[in-house]
Amino acid sequence: EAAIMGKKDDLRGLKRGHVTIYTVEGVVAEFLLPLLAAFNRRYPNISFEIQVTGTDDVLRALVEDRGDIGLAFNPEPSAEVLSIKSNEHPVVAVALPGHPAAAAGSSLTLRALAEQVLGLPDRTFGVRRLLDDAMLREKLENRPFLQVNSIEMAKAFVRAGMGLTVLPEFAVRTEKDRGEFVAVPLHDRRGSLSATLVLCTHRDRHLSAASRRVLSALNDAMIEA
Repeated sequence: EAAIMGKKDDLRGLKRGHVTIYTVEGVVAEFLLPLLAAFNRRYPNISFEIQVTGTDDVLRALVEDRGDIGLAFNPEPSAEVLSIKSNEHPVVAVALPGHPAAAAGSSLTLRALAEQVLGLPDRTFGVRRLLDDAMLREKLENRPFLQVNSIEMAKAFVRAGMGLTVLPEFAVRTEKDRGEFVAVPLHDRRGSLSATLVLCTHRDRHLSAASRRVLSALNDAMIEA
């Protein structure tokens, strides 16, 4: 919490600044950009750099002081990274409408998923590590047909009719609402699979007034989500 606190007069006098955010791809369109648009209307002289990457690279950027703020799915614990807020989001199999997996019912077991042709994010993505760990617990082998380093590429795999991908539901909400994709919840013997979206920063970094204000706004938005 200390990372988002600043002197009141510092925030009141906030005029200009630059904030660098490292984020996983799935939250940019639905969460981050709308918030920054609202922030820009209030603080038009604050500029931003957004680097879209995998969870591992988000944490590395914070540790190496290349980024002020990070948004990551299921990050590995790090003594140097401070978690500000976290939210749970369902993990889903993403399919085209009419795909047999989409018609199988309201959810899909990991065993049924393993029988599908899969195009998955690689292991730099937290959602992939979560899926691999869950399948290992079920004694299932996860050998996707295709591994990619981009969520948009994983979506393109599905769009081309090649098979399924697995993503946090958050990442395909727009396509699901448009009817382009079907999002099928996944479950194992423990229950439904979910990914944790974590808002974080370097534990010891002194953030600028602009970065603290953005971090506070992101924290508030995640509380409301």
